[in-house]
Amino acid sequence: MLGRGILPIKVDTTYTLKGNEKGVVIVDVNSKRDFDDEVISVGKRRMKMAGSYQETLEVDEASGWLIRSKANMRFSGEMKMAGNNQVPQGMMVPISIESIITVKPME
Repeated sequence: MLGRGILPIKVDTTYTLKGNEKGVVIVDVNSKRDFDDEVISVGKRRMKMAGSYQETLEVDEASGWLIRSKANMRFSGEMKMAGNNQVPQGMMVPISIESIITVKPME
């Protein structure tokens, strides 16, 4: 999939049915994502990032409701800025993002 907003994103995702244990369906999600705005730049900045997303879902088979999930997302890349009056040589800013999201039932 390619997003058509300010930052185009390329996403390649695989969903794998891992099993069904007593009415709880287990699904693994693995995704690779690339942001590359060499074609569409934001002002005088260009951003390039790539990363991965992994998640395990537990879904109630009867209702389709999410019971719990754990997701890990990691991105790294860089943003290059063109020179201006304050920074004539321009600059490159490294980017690193890591996110862990856990959903579990309230007790």
